[in-house]
Amino acid sequence: ATAAEGTYTATISNSNYTIAADSNGTFSITRRNIQGATITLDHSSFDYDESGHTVSIQSVTLKGGFTLTSPTDYTTEGSTFTATDAGNYTISIQGTGNYTGTASTAWSIVAPTPTYTAPAANTLTYNGLDQELVTAGTTTDQDITFSYSTDGTNYYNTIPTGKNAGSYRVYWKAEKPNETIKNGFIDVTIAKAPLTVEADDTWVYAGDTPKLTLTITGYVNGENWHALDNWHNLTFTCKYSEKDWKHSKYYTITPSGLTADNYTITYENGTLTVYDPLSPRFNVYVLDSWHGTVEADYRYARKDTVVTLRVKPDWGYELKDLTVTDSHGYGLKLTYHTDGSYTFTMPRDNVTVKATFESRDMPFVDVPGDAWYAGGVRYVYAHGLMNGTGNWRFSPNRTTTRAMVATILYRIEGSPRVYGSSQFTDVKAGSWYEDAVIWATQNGIVEGYSKKEFGADDAVTREQLAAMLYRYADYCRCDLSAGRYVDLSKFSDLHEISDYAIPALRWAVGEGILEGRTGKRLAPADTASRAEISMMLMRFCEDVVW
Repeated sequence: ATAAEGTYTATISNSNYTIAADSNGTFSITRRNIQGATITLDHSSFDYDESGHTVSIQSVTLKGGFTLTSPTDYTTEGSTFTATDAGNYTISIQGTGNYTGTASTAWSIVAPTPTYTAPAANTLTYNGLDQELVTAGTTTDQDITFSYSTDGTNYYNTIPTGKNAGSYRVYWKAEKPNETIKNGFIDVTIAKAPLTVEADDTWVYAGDTPKLTLTITGYVNGENWHALDNWHNLTFTCKYSEKDWKHSKYYTITPSGLTADNYTITYENGTLTVYDPLSPRFNVYVLDSWHGTVEADYRYARKDTVVTLRVKPDWGYELKDLTVTDSHGYGLKLTYHTDGSYTFTMPRDNVTVKATFESRDMPFVDVPGDAWYAGGVRYVYAHGLMNGTGNWRFSPNRTTTRAMVATILYRIEGSPRVYGSSQFTDVKAGSWYEDAVIWATQNGIVEGYSKKEFGADDAVTREQLAAMLYRYADYCRCDLSAGRYVDLSKFSDLHEISDYAIPALRWAVGEGILEGRTGKRLAPADTASRAEISMMLMRFCEDVVW
């Protein structure tokens, strides 16, 4: 029998025999259990890719190679054929008809093996620029963020930078949404740059005082001696004595005493050569000049002495011509140096130094000499506070940005050295105004709109400019009493003044730095033109800080 499970009656017959009725018997066919069947799928695994995946049964085979057919022999209700997330899944079937029991097989969506590399400290040496302190780590399923603060708060995707030599601590963490996977901190050092200080070889006639100088090499990114912390502590050691002519003619010059936050200083000695004191000296005559002076570091000098001349024009004038001639009228070669000095080599003859100066008027074609702002433009140009806008133009009606005003005040202060970096996202690292913004914000002279926005390219308003000058005057400990009794109600637009600017505007009006516009308007929110700024700066410098 091949029928389904059940009980069946068998009848035995033969033509040659008579079979008794009670010779009949029964037998049964039971349903076959499919447990252990081999279930073949079209896919046994997938790589996770954030999309859904589906599998299907290709065949079900029992031991002995017998193949089952769906749904006659089995069903698959309730089995997992489709999934999206990484994991292991089971396909189960249930025997039907002539089959009973269950069988199952597994399939999976495999998550990629995560890769993880922690951030690492960079090997850095001071170069005068902002440098990334660490190399970002790598992950396949996490975001690495970094903290700019020393206590490990406020994380950002950008890598923190450092400029000055020293130690820094960078906090980092790798995280998924609402879940921190790994975190830590890295200590990073920006090493000092090497700087060589070498005493220059020089010579002197016995009995004279030598002029000792040095050469410094190794400055980075255009820096100069301002990078030194204590130039005034420079010391030269040399055993030569003006009263002792009997020693050897060669002496060692040893420099020392300098320090620098960002440089490691190496000193190199120089040599002082002492010559016969009987060699004659010659006169260095410096003629008087109109509108300026010339100073020579020698009044008398022997042959081959290098004489230095320093030219000082009066305010509003500049050097037109400088000559050095011997007693026969022959001109000597002058060498100009970047510090503004000139040098020449003394001949075996007296020399005469002559300088002529000429008026340094404004070179701007758009500033009439009788304009109400001409004096201000002349002042800021002569003092290097403001320059032209190109093509011999000052553009008096243009506006000035907040970054430029910060830079002007920074120049008035003497462009001091700054430390740290700007936290403003709109102040570009290495920009011409970065140091000025750092100095101005660190000293409370110019404030940003927020902790991250300075408004560097925004035109400065009249009340903003007054506030900046007021804070700088306070920084310089100037007398701020001029605004004590100023009544701003005489201006028709008093209600337009921001609360923070009221003390500054009262002071600026009291000092005569800021004047009203037509219609008795103070115009606090109007942008300040370059012409107005030049006049305000002139009054501010002459009457308040200089």
